[in-house]
Amino acid sequence: MKSINWRTLNSRRVIECIDKLLAGEELNRVVNNCSFTHLSKIIVEIRKYIGKSGIVNIPSGIGKITSYKLANDDEVKQRLLELKDEIIDRIEAKASKGIKSK
Repeated sequence: MKSINWRTLNSRRVIECIDKLLAGEELNRVVNNCSFTHLSKIIVEIRKYIGKSGIVNIPSGIGKITSYKLANDDEVKQRLLELKDEIIDRIEAKASKGIKSK
């Protein structure tokens, strides 16, 4: 597994993105109200954990707007659930130490 940048992943916003992916929704910068760069960084870090083919790029045909969707694979979903649990544990550990999480 590649080295994961936990600073990028340790936020409630990432948990919301993971929940949307698990629900079968597409993620894109317009719907998720974040910059393309920020969303891309989140996707890169998630892919490091679940595997590159775990999230599929869906070109929209409108400029450079790309959506992302979770691959239809039970193993990928399980890995994403594991990642979500790991992120929640890290956020809670920070909170218990008195360090504020975004």
